[in-house]
Amino acid sequence: MSFLLDTADSGGTFTPVPAGIHTAVCLYVADLGSQMGNYGPKPTLLFTFEIPALLAADGKPMQISRRFGKTLNEKGNLRPFLQSWIGQPFTAAQIDIARLAGRPAMLVISQSQNGDRTYSNITACAPVAPGTPIPAPSVTPLCYGPDRDPAVFAQLPDWIKKVVTAGGAAPAGAGLGFTPAATYSPPAATPAPMPYPPAISPAAVPAQPMAQMQTAHPVTPNAPFNDPLNF
Repeated sequence: MSFLLDTADSGGTFTPVPAGIHTAVCLYVADLGSQMGNYGPKPTLLFTFEIPALLAADGKPMQISRRFGKTLNEKGNLRPFLQSWIGQPFTAAQIDIARLAGRPAMLVISQSQNGDRTYSNITACAPVAPGTPIPAPSVTPLCYGPDRDPAVFAQLPDWIKKVVTAGGAAPAGAGLGFTPAATYSPPAATPAPMPYPPAISPAAVPAQPMAQMQTAHPVTPNAPFNDPLNF
């Protein structure tokens, strides 16, 4: 599933990218940490593209993003997307997706309607045809990977910083200029342990049905498997 990540605050206005085939440049490749998906939280990657020929209301090139599960499994969406973009199947066990930051692409954009709002979606990606002029990106392309580089994090747009922070992938002690929505406050003091009750003789304990004495044991599900990606 692909979708446009609005760079404005939730509820703001934005201009959707027109449907069609557009020449774009990958601005950001970002490890978003663990993000909620259709089947629960999962490691997630973000690819943000800039379309130099299309300008938003503020005069800056339009941007569009797409999220992927962080896996190159054959059944996932990331592998066919990258192979289509690169123009060939993978031959190595791992690929360095950091090299995709700054890489041009031909994006196929479609639009969808949700209520009274129109959203743009990246439905396909292909290599740029030889000889196609590629304008320089408006900002320096970046890759924010599992190394959690604070210098790279500081250069990301605020909206990506918020998503990264919500996914638990921000550098330790990163100053964001805002308070994350979910924070943990430890208790002010550790309460004293409860005293043990006095001993009770077995004869004083009334008999109970076996069903009431059984204890449910929690089961911890296996963590989802994800193929490693080498940034």
